[in-house]
Amino acid sequence: MKMQNITPYAFAFTLFLSASLVFFVQPMVGKMMLPYVGGSPAGWAVTMFFFQTCLLCGYGLAYLFSKLSPLPNVIAIALVFIAGAFFLPISYYSNFEGTVSPLAVFIQLTLTAAVPFLALSTIAPALQRLFTFSSHATAGDPYYLYAASNIGSFTGLLAYPVIFEPLIGLNAQSNLWMVLFGILFLCLFLCAGLIIRNNPKLFSLKFAAHEKSELVVEREESPVTWQRRFMWIIMAGIPSSLMIGITTEITTDIASAPMLWVLPLSLYLLTNIFAFSKRHLIDIKKYSFLHVLGVIFIITHNIAGFTTNESTFTALTICIAYMAIFYITAMMLHSRIANDRPSTNKLTEFYLMLSLGGALGGSLNAFIAPYLFNDMYEFHGVLILSLLLNPTFYQKVPQKMSGILKGLVGGILFASLLSIFTTIDTKVLYGFMAVCVLFASMHTRYLFIAVTIIFLTFAVNNKDNIHVDRNFFGVIKIFDGNITGGDTKDVRILKHGTTLHGFQPLGENYKNKSFGYYGAASPVGDIFEIADPSNIAVLGLGVGLLTCHTKEGRDFTFYEIDQHVIDAAKQYFTALKDCGYKDIVLGDGRLALAKTDEKYDAILMDAFSSDSIPAHLMTEEAIEMYFSKLKEGAPIVVHISNRHLDLRKPLAAIAKDKGYYFRDKIYEKTKENPYEFSSQWTVITKDENFARKLDKKGWKTTETSIRPWTDDYSNLLVTFKFLDIFKPQPPEEKTEE
Repeated sequence: MKMQNITPYAFAFTLFLSASLVFFVQPMVGKMMLPYVGGSPAGWAVTMFFFQTCLLCGYGLAYLFSKLSPLPNVIAIALVFIAGAFFLPISYYSNFEGTVSPLAVFIQLTLTAAVPFLALSTIAPALQRLFTFSSHATAGDPYYLYAASNIGSFTGLLAYPVIFEPLIGLNAQSNLWMVLFGILFLCLFLCAGLIIRNNPKLFSLKFAAHEKSELVVEREESPVTWQRRFMWIIMAGIPSSLMIGITTEITTDIASAPMLWVLPLSLYLLTNIFAFSKRHLIDIKKYSFLHVLGVIFIITHNIAGFTTNESTFTALTICIAYMAIFYITAMMLHSRIANDRPSTNKLTEFYLMLSLGGALGGSLNAFIAPYLFNDMYEFHGVLILSLLLNPTFYQKVPQKMSGILKGLVGGILFASLLSIFTTIDTKVLYGFMAVCVLFASMHTRYLFIAVTIIFLTFAVNNKDNIHVDRNFFGVIKIFDGNITGGDTKDVRILKHGTTLHGFQPLGENYKNKSFGYYGAASPVGDIFEIADPSNIAVLGLGVGLLTCHTKEGRDFTFYEIDQHVIDAAKQYFTALKDCGYKDIVLGDGRLALAKTDEKYDAILMDAFSSDSIPAHLMTEEAIEMYFSKLKEGAPIVVHISNRHLDLRKPLAAIAKDKGYYFRDKIYEKTKENPYEFSSQWTVITKDENFARKLDKKGWKTTETSIRPWTDDYSNLLVTFKFLDIFKPQPPEEKTEE
């Protein structure tokens, strides 16, 4: 095979490897970061924005380097690689004290991985430009190499949760990444050598940067105007924002873990692979039609008020539907971008505009939306904006249809105003609005107007809530409602995301009593009865109902990461004031508890991040630290009620590995007390006598063969409940008659 024929394969492999490293390092660094941000899903939004910003800077460097002749260009990239090597192996650390903020996380990420990632970011546009100097037949249109790059991205991204995360720890991952970084450096010089061998003129520093191979034929195209550049930015920015928005939706309700982060990002990369491949078989008309249907589904679903706060099957179904609609939208927009790509002399500028759009889209989710909206509206808002880029938006409206559509929009506007300013049942009004949306879909332009009105209605209509607040850790809502099935509002509720985070009955008869997950008949009631602790540390505040397990001489110290939850518990609920507590410490439960010198009689962990306990609170190192803060024989008690994850397994594995006693108990609520909830609790203790007392109360042991979680290793996949249905069940035991 001639060297000329080998060239595109060498370039494709190098781009594949560089992209694999780019998307391997993202979940790896994100996992390193999570313990320092309390497991907040917002940490991933900031992480994505950080990498998008680095990508923008890398493409900016590639654009500047493209002004050089090829040989100095390669040397400049090599120098950036050498600088990045001084920051390897990658290791995240945080020296920020106090409240976690997006800016603090961004700065720490910059100190951790910015320079190595910057080196990788220069590769894709720089190598594609270098390939145009080859004598290969495809040198005039190297954009198909972008597909090879995205295949590498896709491979690296999926390999992380499927192969590397379950098998090796973070330190080994970082070392492996460093080795591959070095191999990539060698591949870069191999590609440069192939081009120089075929075109010796490239050795000359006088070779003009704009010169091309004689075989290259530039594609004819319209001028690259600022309007065209603006469209590239917008069409790249919307999928980027949607990708982060849907990631937040998923991780808020299941778990903030890299394994889940990669799903939307994988779909995002797939759309780039298909859009920029050499075979243009994408039917934009079909995707435009499906895009309209997707917007209708999501808006009507939102109007109906359904959430993932249901069964695991329902949650998965909704997540799959949302991701499918995201894929359709990204596919439509990325295809339009690919079809409008310029000739190779504008290649680096083109990629610079795309990366600028991606960074702007990420900045909306990471920095702007948390201050602009008091709820998670960014995904829905940006999806509605994407209708403006649907080709059907600009089709002429038939005159006969115009009057009907205007009437439908007027009806939606009228119903919207009634829902905001009157006491009419909003379910009836929202149902009417949903029907109008279905008919408004006859034309995309009127559909856009209709769903925009509905979006704004939801954004401003908070009359049913006493308080709504949003910060880095999510959205909290406080409202009076009913949880007993009656017609009157009898409880005050605190919701975090879609999860009930705490409540308190409004009646005086229930004052100074503990309910919900903490009733006297619940597993936590067993702990107070058997251990009778006096000095208790609680990781996670909620509304403070645990304090109502009060008795003389008993003190509670709460460790809570979210100042907004502390303010809400004090201002809108009375449990803390009525039942009393010793102290509330602001900070991540594990990090703050490690700083105290106090010894406790029990540690209770109820530190949910929406519906999941952050993994860094459940590692061997965390459990050992908790025991160091306990008196002899004192228990660690963990609330693990969860719709989607079986969190007994990693805790039982730690207890088994360390020789501790592990017990768990599931409590099913009874009709006698409507204010108690079903719950599941676990206990880890060194005291055999205490474990035997739990056995008498119906607590059970749990057998597991999984690997214990550590700060270096965790595998969320083994905890998913829905995977249990695929496991072979043991045969039923036969009894002799």
